[in-house]
Amino acid sequence: MDAVFRTFWPAQPSPYHKLGVLSAQALGFPVEVLSYRRVEVPQGVGWRDASGIVPGADHGHEDLRSPHMSLLRYRVLDALGGWWIDPDVMMVRAPRNDSAVFIAAEECDVAGAAVLAAEPGHRLFRAAAGIAESAGASGDASHLGTILLTRLTHELGLGGSMQPASTAYELAHYEVWKLFDPERREEVERRLEASRFCCTWHEVWRRAALDFWSAPPRGSYLDGHCRLHGVRAEFKRELTLEGVARLRSAHPRTARAGSATPMDRLRQMLSAARWHCREEQAPEHKLARIEEALDRMASAAERVAVDWSAMLRERQAEVERAVGDVQACRQAYRDLERESERRLADANHPSFRRGFRLIYLRLLAELRRWR
Repeated sequence: MDAVFRTFWPAQPSPYHKLGVLSAQALGFPVEVLSYRRVEVPQGVGWRDASGIVPGADHGHEDLRSPHMSLLRYRVLDALGGWWIDPDVMMVRAPRNDSAVFIAAEECDVAGAAVLAAEPGHRLFRAAAGIAESAGASGDASHLGTILLTRLTHELGLGGSMQPASTAYELAHYEVWKLFDPERREEVERRLEASRFCCTWHEVWRRAALDFWSAPPRGSYLDGHCRLHGVRAEFKRELTLEGVARLRSAHPRTARAGSATPMDRLRQMLSAARWHCREEQAPEHKLARIEEALDRMASAAERVAVDWSAMLRERQAEVERAVGDVQACRQAYRDLERESERRLADANHPSFRRGFRLIYLRLLAELRRWR
């Protein structure tokens, strides 16, 4: 397999984009950058016009989240082979791959799309490129990445060659803030001891409106890599701890210290069950029945979740209506109390003062008790 590492850069790459290229180069691998506009690359790094693979400069497709970039990724692997790393991937150790294809799981049996490798013309990426091309610019980018690769990997019988998540995705997307937290540096280094790559999940950065030209806080894991590869001085400003907190809250799972809902845990259990069934190499007819049973469980769980959510919304609406009724009742009592006080103040008739004053005083006492 070709050992060249290829990646894509936008027209104005930040120092964070350079970390992946420089980390691979530091470990002795040849690197090539693709872009639709000529960009300045580090010394010793090659450059290739992406239009020669997939025309697209006139469309301004420089976003890896777009269907166009999914097609470019698969076309590069189909035509050239070798390695592909997304711009948000750093190499922490030299990878080893003795098979014709490299895929790493994001979690359980879900194939990640940020680090891939294959020989030219491999059936997996040829099929993926065909589907992405058929989808066109109007296709759903979320279905042309991990979802498509996961489906094709298992349809083509390549699930057994999938590398574990610790190879490239040890830190999940909801943990990316730890790369910026100086207090988490030792934890990150310990967890990445068995990893070959580290995905830094730029999509989460965008969601948190993180400035790509802000240097990571001093003493953080990313700060160490920026200093190691000499890009620290290229930043225009420094990220504050408030920015790290915003990054941490960009994903709902980190809002409560990584807690997961019961449905999250059930989905993880079902995914793990599928993984173990394939690992045990169950007979095809048994595996098909197991898959069918698991699918029924997943569908039933989803229906329960939908029904539960509907019931919660209905109960919430009832509570809101009840609260509204109580507030309206209190407002009516307050209005009546003010009217009663006004009438007491304005009453001049002797019979009113003698005969009805006691009644109004009792009414006022009752109204005040209800407030």
